[in-house]
Amino acid sequence: MPLSDEERKRKKRDYMRKWRAENPDRARETSRRNQKERYQKMSVKDRGKIKKNVKEWTEKNPEKRANILTRYREKNRERIREQNRKYEEKNREKLRKKRKEYGKKHPKRISERNKRYRKKNYEEIIKRQRKHREDNREEVSAYHKKYQKENPEKIKGIQNKWREANHEKLIAWSRRYRREHPESDKEYYQKNIEVSKERSKKWAEKNPELVKSYKKRYQKKNPPAQLPSMTEYKKTHRKCEWQKPFHAGTIHVHHILSQHKYPKYKDGNYNGRIANNFICFCSFHHFAYHNAYATTRNDKKHEKPTHLLWGQVLQWAYSKKISIEDLQDEVARMLPSKVILA
Repeated sequence: MPLSDEERKRKKRDYMRKWRAENPDRARETSRRNQKERYQKMSVKDRGKIKKNVKEWTEKNPEKRANILTRYREKNRERIREQNRKYEEKNREKLRKKRKEYGKKHPKRISERNKRYRKKNYEEIIKRQRKHREDNREEVSAYHKKYQKENPEKIKGIQNKWREANHEKLIAWSRRYRREHPESDKEYYQKNIEVSKERSKKWAEKNPELVKSYKKRYQKKNPPAQLPSMTEYKKTHRKCEWQKPFHAGTIHVHHILSQHKYPKYKDGNYNGRIANNFICFCSFHHFAYHNAYATTRNDKKHEKPTHLLWGQVLQWAYSKKISIEDLQDEVARMLPSKVILA
């Protein structure tokens, strides 16, 4: 019996469904090849129906739709990039507004996406930034100045976080800079003495435990010179042994031959003799001794203790109500003389 038109169509549909299930890739290629012709033949009414059906299908099958899109992007990446570039050139302002609105609505998503991108392309981003800075130095500096004026608190927070994370690195940099530029700290301190003193006082009040730990660490590295042999010498020699009659401050026991050059005679016994490498100075003459070496011979090792000793002399002068000018005149008189310069 000959088949009717409806039976023939139904049989053809069943055959096509079976063939598509067995050959999905070929079916997709043929459908895409003939898609333009079909859309041209369709009327406006049929296109609306197709769009509606596509939306319903995508809502029901989001995973399948995502897989289809990923496959399409892998095959046609260059084509998609060209389309996006052309669209961005035509609609830059429109896209900027959309991105700003999306960023305000979803800040967490954008931050996570940016972090992922920076981890993957860290080296490329640094190269791009360097190139941009070299090409546009004036624009970059103007932008940074403007941003710093508008957001000072934000910048401070970022800097503090970076300093906490890279504390050891900063210390190494500062030490290296001081070694290369020893006069920079002195110049800054002389210009800003009051500011630096107030800052150090505030920091010491906030961090008393750290101050104690720093003092202990310094004493371990630089132990005091009060050896038991020195205390015995000090008991028997309770006066300053400087030949001038003017004496000021507490008595200090000093090495005649420096303990850095002659560590063998640190206990005061030079060639088997008892305490013949010691001499007693008052704090003023102790300062004058080191100051003479520092000024006449430019010896930096003698320059360091002068600050501490001059502070002790000033304390003694304030307690005895002696003017500082008289002390300075006495130091100036001692400098030309060549007394006790071992």
